[in-house]
Amino acid sequence: MQSGGGSDVNAIPAVQEADFGAARSGLDMKQSAKSQAQRRFSVDAERIGFILAVCCACAMMWLVERLPMVDLPQHAAQVSLWRDLLLGTSPWSDLVRINLVTPYLIGYGTMLPLSFVFSMETTTRLVVTMAFLAFVWACVALRREFGSDRRLDWLFILSFFGFCWKWGFLTFLVASPVGLLVILLALRHARQPTLTRALALIAGGTLLLFSHGLVYLGLMFIAGLIMLESVWTHKTKDIFARMAPYVVMAAITLAFRIISQKMDGGLHADGYFYGTPLWRRPPILLADITDINDENGSALLMVLTGLILLAPLFYGMRLNARAALVPVLGLLMIVCIAPADAFQTGGLYYRFALFIPPFVAFAFVPNAKAPLVSLRSVAALSILVWCSIWVLFIQAGRIIAFGEETKPFQKIMDAMEPGKRVLAMVMQGDSIAAQNTNAYWHYPVWYQADKRGFVDFNFALFPPQVIRFKLDRKDSENDEVDLRPGQNKMWSKNFVEQFTYFVIKSEPPMTSGVQAQSPCPLNIKLQVEDWVLLERGACPQ
Repeated sequence: MQSGGGSDVNAIPAVQEADFGAARSGLDMKQSAKSQAQRRFSVDAERIGFILAVCCACAMMWLVERLPMVDLPQHAAQVSLWRDLLLGTSPWSDLVRINLVTPYLIGYGTMLPLSFVFSMETTTRLVVTMAFLAFVWACVALRREFGSDRRLDWLFILSFFGFCWKWGFLTFLVASPVGLLVILLALRHARQPTLTRALALIAGGTLLLFSHGLVYLGLMFIAGLIMLESVWTHKTKDIFARMAPYVVMAAITLAFRIISQKMDGGLHADGYFYGTPLWRRPPILLADITDINDENGSALLMVLTGLILLAPLFYGMRLNARAALVPVLGLLMIVCIAPADAFQTGGLYYRFALFIPPFVAFAFVPNAKAPLVSLRSVAALSILVWCSIWVLFIQAGRIIAFGEETKPFQKIMDAMEPGKRVLAMVMQGDSIAAQNTNAYWHYPVWYQADKRGFVDFNFALFPPQVIRFKLDRKDSENDEVDLRPGQNKMWSKNFVEQFTYFVIKSEPPMTSGVQAQSPCPLNIKLQVEDWVLLERGACPQ
């Protein structure tokens, strides 16, 4: 009895301890499940927020008909003229020719079929939207290839609306996802070279060559560095197989250069201007990432841009493998070595600010020791989200304001008959709405894009364009004449007789000076605010 009773007494604590252990295990499981649910909610909320930000960025491009991008009207005019020349309906076939040996062929070729269905304004917005989505997609694909953290995907939004967006470098923006695809192909070929991957890399490189020469040179340089890193890693293994695609691409590049020069009559300009010294370039590039250059917010946004580039450190991430560091190191070499202007092209190294945030993201991977959700990670995500929303909000506000600001020019264009040649004299190109001192430089060229006219100054003067002046008319007199009144000798009668309309934008209006400079009568047809439309009368015999 006692023995049995003793056994029963001794058994009570054991049973209680077992019950307590089971309860504690159940509590731990509940807490673990709760923690996992919180993490899952945090991850899902971040992903939904990112997708919404991308959708808002796309919607932003459809707020107005014409985006405040400096060179965009010239690109639209090139495609409009190309379409009309193909249809045989262009009145300018004796002035210009089609140039298919151009590194801009893919960008313009994407716009061309759309221009048969949509207006040039809709076509440009469609292509810019597709370029943005393709850029984000290519960045995400490369981030997965490098094994980087998807919380850094927010970095892929900001720089698209920086320097290249402001200047309207449409073909550069279209070529950028193609360049990132080439990096992806180069990385896979470097890891395991095969004939299929080599051919894919050659095809991607050729596509990039016909997308944009500058993107091609820059990102093929980085692809070559990835190849050299793989050769160094594998020592003497498969060196020829790794290098073969780049040898083929070098031959294709040389052939392209020789053919384009021969067809262009040797007009390619080879001069360059290095520009800003090396030690002054980092803050410029930091500002060019978002290029929000208003007086009130630019300094703060530069600080925030610096902070978002440090987001991987705030998350507690660690450096990625050596191959993932090659793009950011190669980009650093490009922005240090590249000139500011070369080959009749300006803003060369500034454009590569587009790739700084993505390449920084590729250089980091998650750290298993760092908690997924912590005060530091929440702060890092908050900076990324806030900065992205701020940039999109500012850009959206500027786009809407620019649409209102450009209404006077629409009245000017409505007063112009289609199919005429126009001399544009934009003496004051700044836009208060867009906070862009050059927004109106080429804005009158929308007349060419929409009404089958021809506007000088025209991009047909430049070698890379798909529409070029014919060789016997390669020197547009407009390019050599200082258009400002009082800054040049009297215009010749032959020069003035080319044009039906003269569009002036200046403050105050310089109408009288232009009229005095012309040997032919120029009559005011319409004046709306700081826009003036002059129509040429009959020149004296």
